[in-house]
Amino acid sequence: MIDHQSLSIGIFADLIGLQNLPSRGYMLGRLRMLMDKINNTFRDTIRVEFMIITDTEFKAAVDRRFPLQDFLALYHEEFGKDVGTHLGVGLGVLGVPQEREPGGCFYEARGAMVQARVSGKFLVFQGFEMNEAINALFHFTHEMTEAMTERQRKIIEVYRKSGDIVSVASELYLPKQAVFDSIKAARYDIYSAAWRGLDELLRFDIQMPLSQAMSEGQQCQSPVVNLAQGQQPPPHRPPVQKLKKRSRPPMGPRSKKPRSNKALRGKKNR
Repeated sequence: MIDHQSLSIGIFADLIGLQNLPSRGYMLGRLRMLMDKINNTFRDTIRVEFMIITDTEFKAAVDRRFPLQDFLALYHEEFGKDVGTHLGVGLGVLGVPQEREPGGCFYEARGAMVQARVSGKFLVFQGFEMNEAINALFHFTHEMTEAMTERQRKIIEVYRKSGDIVSVASELYLPKQAVFDSIKAARYDIYSAAWRGLDELLRFDIQMPLSQAMSEGQQCQSPVVNLAQGQQPPPHRPPVQKLKKRSRPPMGPRSKKPRSNKALRGKKNR
């Protein structure tokens, strides 16, 4: 059985057309500096440091607490806005060293990167328990990010960390009304809610599939009998029906009882 503590998130990146740029050497130098900055910034959640493996690819392995949104914002600001990128993010075992061996986080990440390249998408997830939901949420947030202006992106990034319009206006030397208008125009409330949901899905860990749990005889929270371990089902007991009270027929006017002879005799003696 897989030790879920060994599961990691692999990240694989394909840099589009970097090798054909006249300034390829300069761009690779910038990328190396960025890798060092990322490794220092997110050190606590990185298991295998970000490293350049070819002139057009880099990879890393992180744990499930890795702040993906912060990483993407830093990558875009320092490098991604100048060079197109296909990113693959995959969940798998860290102890598998080869990208060609199924079950490893790098195998899943490379497969996701290939999907991103074929479909023309920026980023694709693979190997997670809820791939479809994760991909849908991320592509929704990415489309919202792409629709923002650079000014809106900068305002959103600062506001996301501080949560205070006054401090954003002070840091970026902008009027408070301009900051408020940019946040509203970027639909930040929807954007932040989508990212919160995405973070929860990325960190959601099903320790064991339901079918496997049932086959191994694990008890559920609901009152389900585990017949696989020989437990007898409870005897069938028919529901107890409450007896209805008999309704008495309506009573007519009460008739006076005739007085007894003893009572009459007592009356005469008076």
